[in-house]
Amino acid sequence: MLWDQEYHAKGDLAFKIKMLAKPDLFTKGDLDFCFFNRYIDAIECASIVGFKMYNSLDEFNKALQALPEDSHPDAVAEVPIKTILKEQKKLKFLFRVIMLNENVRGLSLKEKVDNAFRNDSNPDLQEKNEELFNKFVRLGIDVLYERVVDAGNAEDCLDIMCEYLIN
Repeated sequence: MLWDQEYHAKGDLAFKIKMLAKPDLFTKGDLDFCFFNRYIDAIECASIVGFKMYNSLDEFNKALQALPEDSHPDAVAEVPIKTILKEQKKLKFLFRVIMLNENVRGLSLKEKVDNAFRNDSNPDLQEKNEELFNKFVRLGIDVLYERVVDAGNAEDCLDIMCEYLIN
């Protein structure tokens, strides 16, 4: 299950998570602040951002196809099990909200409810649901990273993110 083990990100995903949560690695303009305090915070926010932006089959597939080639194959970001367990309720909540509302797979309401609450004991379905959730995280991290990179300074970054998240 996704929320009872360490979380490992590799490649560009890991690099971008680190850029969002570790200000000493980011050297553009005066962005000397930490947008997220922890990797898990970036992941949680990204799940909603990715879901909000790409919750239709066409948008979702176009976004996945548009992801750039992995330019940081050696990058690794890990969230320890202790942090995952501490955040487990929030992570499950986000997972369930997304499973109940996703429109990518064209599921019925019953199937969405089953995915959110009942398919924990079905490893194949659970794996597909976790894969979808992780794709929303990946797409959301990409959006968040691009917004931070496009900002000229810390204030611009916060303005961009507030505007994006509110609209």
